[in-house]
Amino acid sequence: MSSPQEKVRGDPIAWLLEPDNPSVRYLTLRHLLECSKDDPDVETAKAAIARSQIAKRIE
Repeated sequence: MSSPQEKVRGDPIAWLLEPDNPSVRYLTLRHLLECSKDDPDVETAKAAIARSQIAKRIE
């Protein structure tokens, strides 16, 4: 498995789109790739944020 540093040396977008952090995935889709809020990938990422471990810790 590659380290985050190794992944960033190549194309960081693939790393930012990994599903293990839906908040980063959502922001990457919306702001870096400029996908519409109605895009199915954006909607899926947004829905996954509420189910993520990070969000559960905030509750």
